[in-house]
Amino acid sequence: MRRSILIILGVLSLTSTASLAGDHHHANDHAAHEAAAHGIHGLHAWTRATDDDHALVFVELKNESDHEVHLTGGHSAIAETVTLVGFQMQEGEAVYVPIPQVPVQPEGELDLMPNGLALQLDGLARPLAKGESFEVEIVFDQGHLMMPVQVEANNATQHSHAGHMH
Repeated sequence: MRRSILIILGVLSLTSTASLAGDHHHANDHAAHEAAAHGIHGLHAWTRATDDDHALVFVELKNESDHEVHLTGGHSAIAETVTLVGFQMQEGEAVYVPIPQVPVQPEGELDLMPNGLALQLDGLARPLAKGESFEVEIVFDQGHLMMPVQVEANNATQHSHAGHMH
């Protein structure tokens, strides 16, 4: 398992060192899809509709600060726990395993996405239906980010606004 986590972290370090480009000032009309605090910018948080007691949250994160930050997990009023997890194959089965933290380099980005990293919500208080939304608090070693999460179809592979410029 340690080797799998190291492989995941190695891939993530390549992703988190990607340089950010473009204008980081966003119009207020996109507030339902983004949040910013402590130099961290989150965009397009989403999950799939489910009747299960767990769900995975995916989001695009950008570290717009001049220092490294570490993503450590989260909290949500609709779940008992929110854990940072990474995807891996175990004996031919796809599973998500807990990861203690992931670094995001200064001016770097980290995308939580299917078959990669995610925030796993366990002990959901209710089913999640397409079109609903809720908040998740994404926790970093330097603070937290309150992020709106959009519930997409149960077979979604990306946020419905993916590719939309902000």
